[in-house]
Amino acid sequence: MRRRGRPKHPDILTPREWEVLALLRDRLANPEIAERLGITRDAVKYHVSEILSKLGVSSREEAALWHPSERPWWAAAVAAVGAAVSRFSLVAKAIAIGASLAVLAGLALLAYGVLRSGDGQDESRTDSASTAPATSPAEVHTEGGTPLVSGSEMPLPESYALLVVTGCFQCDGPNTGIARVYKLGGSVVSQVILDPTKLGFGPRPEAIRKSPGGTREGEPYVGGVVATADASEIWVSICVRERCGIGGMDATTPGSQTAIVRSTDGGVTWSEIGRVDLGGGDVLTTAGPGRVIVRLQEGDSSVFAYFPGLERITPPEPRLSPFAFVDGRIVWRSFENGRVWIGNDLLKDFGDSARATYAFEVFAQPRPDIGLALQTAAGSELDVVDLSGNLISSFDYDRLSLPHVDLGKGLMLGNADIDPSRLTQPLPQESCTWLPVMLNLSGGEIRPIVDGFTAPPLACGRNDAIAVQRGPFLRVANTGSCLNVRESPDPAAQAVECIADGALVLDLASASRLVSGTPINGGGWLEVRTPSGNHGYASAQYLER
Repeated sequence: MRRRGRPKHPDILTPREWEVLALLRDRLANPEIAERLGITRDAVKYHVSEILSKLGVSSREEAALWHPSERPWWAAAVAAVGAAVSRFSLVAKAIAIGASLAVLAGLALLAYGVLRSGDGQDESRTDSASTAPATSPAEVHTEGGTPLVSGSEMPLPESYALLVVTGCFQCDGPNTGIARVYKLGGSVVSQVILDPTKLGFGPRPEAIRKSPGGTREGEPYVGGVVATADASEIWVSICVRERCGIGGMDATTPGSQTAIVRSTDGGVTWSEIGRVDLGGGDVLTTAGPGRVIVRLQEGDSSVFAYFPGLERITPPEPRLSPFAFVDGRIVWRSFENGRVWIGNDLLKDFGDSARATYAFEVFAQPRPDIGLALQTAAGSELDVVDLSGNLISSFDYDRLSLPHVDLGKGLMLGNADIDPSRLTQPLPQESCTWLPVMLNLSGGEIRPIVDGFTAPPLACGRNDAIAVQRGPFLRVANTGSCLNVRESPDPAAQAVECIADGALVLDLASASRLVSGTPINGGGWLEVRTPSGNHGYASAQYLER
């Protein structure tokens, strides 16, 4: 008798489950996955459940970090056996599992014999910090690019201030804010610089669906966070009424309202630019000075618009989403395949098995190149292409990696799932392997930055790197209001900007000294550049090194 239903797929996941997993890696919530794939939310829940079961993981975040080389072949087989006998009686389970393990043991001995008959070459890798586990080239060099390996931790660079998005990593909740991590006077400073409850927004009213006319109050929550690479502009969408369908929350509800705020001083002070009442309003990418792209909800569909103004944007083909802005044009990605567009032109087709997760401008002259972070069934891939889509360089990593900011000289800032066995200091929890990292492309390593991220308030958090301010820094302090940066070192000179306490300004004299060996300015004035890019002079009385 012929069995009915879908035939078993030979891969560990079905094609649809691979699609759902790709969207989990993009941090999409179930309603967003349902919309992207054109299926019901119940179907998404079923696929997520199947993915967790088949991969042997316990959460969506663990599934997002999973890659095929994490589990040996026998672990997948044992998991399959366990799933198959889960409905058997206790006696039947014992018989089935015993027989299966006996078969697996025989296969293991056979595999051992085959391996022993090889040439016996040792493929282990060592470095000065620690010894990596033995790794075959196939486990690292997955897609034909230059392989990157998980290296030992590196100290937080003295001249960088990292801006990261905070929140719970092991959950689907919204972002909670933004933190800044930097060194000043030899000490690491970790501070939250955006908390929606401290920006003056009142409680978020929300209708109780099962009680007509009833309302309840919740806290405003963060949705999207986008920034220029140097943090000269940071934009955040905050849900202030009902549910806005942003930041991993469940859905957009009638009457929702999103406030969009901006900072031009590295996140120290914020201004509300406007509100969106059309449902959604989640910021997706910056789009030139003073402008971002937002997602709006119309019925069951998403539309995109520039903000402020809400001028609608038409993608070059359906089911695309904007995720970067390079050379004055929108970079679009598909949720269904590896196609990436720039403006109305197809930039690159990476195939059906790849998904683009981040895009960013790469320093190049005379025109920028584009860095693209890809997720594949084998792990992560970083490709650099020119504006015509020609491949310039490619790098592979067998874990999840999301480069985000090009720092030049073969260095990129981002996040990655790192190998804790390579660290010289322990993590607070074994599962806290998602950290900000420096991708050293010339050295072939991804090195985690643990300073500031292994203790409260950022330990085991989301900590997604979005921007980096460059030093050497001077911190504005003890002004009582703000510090005037003037056109010349004269208290009567025109003020070009007033900088709030806590902001970091670039010490241009020290930066020049680092580059050319010139001495630091003397006297009571220091030459600085503000976070928004203005050049001027500030009184040394209100600046800390």
